Amino acid sequence: MARRVPDNHAAVLCNVSRITFVDEESADFLFSAGYKEPAIRHGWYDPASGDPFNWRKAYAPNNGPWSPSSMWVRGRLHYIHKRILPSKQWDPYADTDSYPFSFKPEKPLSIREIMDIFRSGLEGTPFSMEDNPAWLVPGENRNLLKSPKATPFPDRATRELLNIPYMRPIAAKTSYSFITQSRSWLPSAIGGVLWFSPDSPHFSTYVPIYAGAGSIPKSWSNFERNRFTLDSSRWAVLLAASLANANYQRGIQTLKSLRDPLEKKTADEFREWDRAAARIAREKGFLPEGWIEERVSGKLTEVHRTYEEIVNLLIREATIIDLW
Repeated sequence: MARRVPDNHAAVLCNVSRITFVDEESADFLFSAGYKEPAIRHGWYDPASGDPFNWRKAYAPNNGPWSPSSMWVRGRLHYIHKRILPSKQWDPYADTDSYPFSFKPEKPLSIREIMDIFRSGLEGTPFSMEDNPAWLVPGENRNLLKSPKATPFPDRATRELLNIPYMRPIAAKTSYSFITQSRSWLPSAIGGVLWFSPDSPHFSTYVPIYAGAGSIPKSWSNFERNRFTLDSSRWAVLLAASLANANYQRGIQTLKSLRDPLEKKTADEFREWDRAAARIAREKGFLPEGWIEERVSGKLTEVHRTYEEIVNLLIREATIIDLW
């Protein structure tokens, strides 16, 4: 089952389908002829009831973490709608069916804004685990202060110790995340871009990889789960994320002190690459062999080296500062 998202609209899917009722006469829907059959066979839908078939109601679980109304789904729906359509009041505890299938953001979203959304720990909402009062510790003059350990991403043992209910953040642990751009006005080799981020985007960075890139550095393809080495870019990012999260209030600032300047530099260089590539392609009709790989591989290598430096800083802090 698929439903077309209108041009200039955003659709927010948090591990749950947003499709409800199916208009079989509309060209906006694609479906197999027997899409109702499993629901009828298992008793999830009775045609004799006279009720219209509801795709999500029939096939989504009624309860549990992956039900449409669960807090795992609710927090992400609320945060994203609130962020990109802020003029509307979004009740964080409203029935999730009240959210639209798709909607037009108040303004076009930049790549940077999408990165920030993907990095979210649900800050500014009732679902932020970082803001749970269990993190408050006594300070001077009996004031309560947020613990240096307070994080939007506490592990299971910490949540159980502090009795913090799990709220699934947007930037959950993941193998990778990505943002794609399709720009028909540019040559195909540079018109398609994959902004790729290994591990959790909250701690990682996004690297632009043109569709025409034919190769990447070995350090971006040599990850082995059972063998740690900083020669692997993914291991460097994984370790940086783990170290930063261990003492989050300080660690994230240390990480950002190197990552944020890198990202500004990447954005500036990417704009220049686009301009240069478009000019060369216009003048010559093609891009020289290796032109794309030189820039993409150079940036991937720079990201790897930066995260090695981040790891060194975080290890120094954990060893020198945290043990005293």
